[in-house]
Amino acid sequence: MKMSLFFKTMLMLVIILIPLKALAETHAPYGYEPTEGEHLGEKEYSPYLDMGYPQRVFWGDTHLHTAVSTDAGMVGCRLGPDEAYRFARGEMVVSSTGVRTRLQRPLDFLVVADHAENLGLATMIAEKNPDLLKTDFGREISGLVYAGKFGDAYALWGDGMAKRKDPLAGNDALTRSMWERMTASAEKFNEPGKFTALIGYERGVPMGGDLKKAPKGKSPVFMIRALRDVDGANLDRMQIVKGWLDGKGTMQERVYDVVCSDDRTITDKGQCSKPWAIRWTSRRPPIRTASAMP
Repeated sequence: MKMSLFFKTMLMLVIILIPLKALAETHAPYGYEPTEGEHLGEKEYSPYLDMGYPQRVFWGDTHLHTAVSTDAGMVGCRLGPDEAYRFARGEMVVSSTGVRTRLQRPLDFLVVADHAENLGLATMIAEKNPDLLKTDFGREISGLVYAGKFGDAYALWGDGMAKRKDPLAGNDALTRSMWERMTASAEKFNEPGKFTALIGYERGVPMGGDLKKAPKGKSPVFMIRALRDVDGANLDRMQIVKGWLDGKGTMQERVYDVVCSDDRTITDKGQCSKPWAIRWTSRRPPIRTASAMP
């Protein structure tokens, strides 16, 4: 009995699809544990032979400076956070030297980590910020930059910082406005599931370094901001880990809650007033300034 052309075609598709499906399932799903029937003997060399594992690697840059940083923007860099995120996402940008450039492969994430010290000074000079030009330091350093004396301008700023003299002391509104611009840029280019724009900054105290002692009766102040993981649990709280050496030279450590969701308060012991939030009203909490407990 002759097969119809339709039946022959369907049979061929079944024969082809079966091995393709088998090839597609070469790895067990993440978190899978083998059953007793899948073991060839009572003991095997490795207990993880049939266990799933994450196979996707994410590529990114965790430390990038833009024109917002004085040591970049005052010595030739003309690209800000927007251009940095666009470049990381695979878009074409024009470099500070006027050359078109583009990554061969876009990054999965980027941390724009400009210097916290006098954040955005170079940008404010370029924009002729009126509030900056009201200060003596602002007029002096801007004049050097406008005259093309970039090295002298950077030396003027660097000399003050080396002597631990903040030239913009008392003008926190200047750097605060620049921080708001940086976080807005990250929000604009952040695209969950495709590209992650991480917000950060570089400060004089590196990971594991010593934090400068706060004035008597005061606590160190940190700028803290966090985004909820799209695929994870609710963001319940943010914490700071304090480490120190006691009088005997023994390392001590304590964890402080500094920001809690649902408007819960922080107790005098540095803990959220309630263990867990009942609900989370905002997926992206606002910028908060919080003091670590002494």
